[in-house]
Amino acid sequence: MLSRATLADVVTRLDDLRDLPDIITVGVNNRDQDHAQNVSHICRLKAWADCHTDKQVIAVGTPHFDRLPTAWRTGVDRLNAALSDTFGLSYVPPIAADQVEVTDGSIHYNASTAERILHSFSAFL
Repeated sequence: MLSRATLADVVTRLDDLRDLPDIITVGVNNRDQDHAQNVSHICRLKAWADCHTDKQVIAVGTPHFDRLPTAWRTGVDRLNAALSDTFGLSYVPPIAADQVEVTDGSIHYNASTAERILHSFSAFL
């Protein structure tokens, strides 16, 4: 686990992986980074997965929540659009904002939200 990992952190470590982990969660930390770089990293992740694993790789959108600043919402929306464009039918839209709870005023989801997110893509597993 890489706390505060970005898409760049993931793609730089891809060649060190012998096998793709069952779940990688990353993206919200890219909300305010250069969109063209984010798209490049998403495409690299998809290309690597297509060539190096026989597992189905899905991308799950990052949800909004009430206290997410407007600029970050825009970044999250752009990330989700890039994931949807790149992963197509293997993209799972984010859970609704009213289903998201964060811990202590932070941007970190609580356990109930994590379970809702897991449930949103469990049919793919």
